[in-house]
Amino acid sequence: MIRILAMTAIVGGALLAAPAASAQTRPAAPARPANAAPAQPQVDEATRTFRAWDKNGDGQLSLQEFQQGFRQTQEALQTVRNLRRQFTTIDANHNSAVDPNEYGNLLLIKQAGRNAPPLSRFDANGNGKLEFNEYLKLVEALAPKAQGQTPAAGQNRR
Repeated sequence: MIRILAMTAIVGGALLAAPAASAQTRPAAPARPANAAPAQPQVDEATRTFRAWDKNGDGQLSLQEFQQGFRQTQEALQTVRNLRRQFTTIDANHNSAVDPNEYGNLLLIKQAGRNAPPLSRFDANGNGKLEFNEYLKLVEALAPKAQGQTPAAGQNRR
């Protein structure tokens, strides 16, 4: 799901963005010493997305591949919107985070009962609460998954 969400951020943002900004020039790269190994090309998110959508690996997107990728992106965007809404609802004190006392109210935590992982398992920055990106990792880890699908957004309502 995180990979889909990352692709969604790039593709969805591009699809939903206002008209493109004017081209920007990049400063020239510093000269490499003659004996230095050639730089490895960096694969950007657009390239990763293209490769993920290019199911047959022929370097071209067929209309069917594009439609499938676009549909998955739209579904992922809707999932993120639903999870954001749920996160806002769970955040009773409106501090843009799930605090320890709010954590216990999460349906996924209630369902796990005594086997529920501590908040600290998902608290990547160690601040004692979950921001939205940390909450997404919790949902990804704990939500039941249908075969071949990402977690349903509606499964984490309290």
